[in-house]
Amino acid sequence: MRRALALAVAWGLLIGAAPRPLEPPLPDLARVIPFAQAPSEKPAVVIDLPLPRPPVDLPAFPSAVPTPPAADKPTAFIQSPRALPCVGSWLGIATESLECGRARFQRGDFEDAYKALENAVRKGTDREMLREARYWLGETLWRLDRTEQADWLFRQVAQDAPRQDWGVWALHASGWTALRLREGARARDAFSMLLAGPTPSPLDAWGRHGLALSLYALGRWEEADKAWTQLESAGVPPPIARDVLFWHGDTLGRLDQAARAETMLRQFTQGGAHPLFPAGVLRLGWWALAAGHAPEAVAAFRAYSGSAETEWASAGLAQALLVTGDWAGARKSVAALSARRSPLAFPMHRRRRQARRRRARVPGAARRPARSRRARVGAHGQGRGRPRPGRS
Repeated sequence: MRRALALAVAWGLLIGAAPRPLEPPLPDLARVIPFAQAPSEKPAVVIDLPLPRPPVDLPAFPSAVPTPPAADKPTAFIQSPRALPCVGSWLGIATESLECGRARFQRGDFEDAYKALENAVRKGTDREMLREARYWLGETLWRLDRTEQADWLFRQVAQDAPRQDWGVWALHASGWTALRLREGARARDAFSMLLAGPTPSPLDAWGRHGLALSLYALGRWEEADKAWTQLESAGVPPPIARDVLFWHGDTLGRLDQAARAETMLRQFTQGGAHPLFPAGVLRLGWWALAAGHAPEAVAAFRAYSGSAETEWASAGLAQALLVTGDWAGARKSVAALSARRSPLAFPMHRRRRQARRRRARVPGAARRPARSRRARVGAHGQGRGRPRPGRS
């Protein structure tokens, strides 16, 4: 056993001491690859993208954003509140909170009305009472400009009882919240459903105006004109009379009835202050220009006092001045557009050049008279090479 172990150790020593086979060394790559120094700065990245083509013609005059009338929309009838209507609201009873909320809404205390009505909605269990509380809470939120929350409440009531008392009023209100949220299709559906059945008398005219306004928002000018015409034939309530003049007038202009549009918008602007007054003055200018009344259009564009559509006022003024022959004024208006880098500047530059070419081709058009050399010398002093007096 010891002998075998000794032989194994000796064999291992002999194998471990054997030299490894020869291997060639690795090549020296430093002599093959040239040395290059890394740049200290990154190279500039050049992106060659084609520029979009500039607009070659003036785009269509945009329509206004539909908005609800400036007057308060009609609401459901409120009974006269009892004496001390909020005495029992601290008990947390839903009916007492509803009574308190209605009384505060009637007084115009909308923040306090919101607190009371929210408590009534949260703690109410009777379905009829809940419909009423949700409706009045929605009306309160509408007055507080919290449109999305009001819209959700109105739609709840309208879906729960579309043709019942609170449902009809909520359906009408949901059309106006949809318009304020710029959902024209939903507003059209709400007002169409409202007018399809019997409605309280205040809601008929307001519903027809809302339907026409939603059709205006959808760009369906013929249908909007028809709806406003029907409303005008039945009689427009005074609170929305000026709103109807503005929206119907602008619609007529888009139906190529510029003269009627100018008449209605002039009647609107003559009524004095109104939230739509600046937009009405601007549209009066555009439709007066389309009707061929350039001087009246110039006066309207110069009277524009708004800020939302200033570029369109400058473009309209430049175009009206071109028609009247005021080239210097038109050039000044176009220069103002260029200074603001307006997308309307290039089309107006093009229109101004086209107008000058047409004017140059007209026989007998006024041109700058050519002055003689003698007149030029008299205007600028002595001519070149001519001896001055006193010199030989």
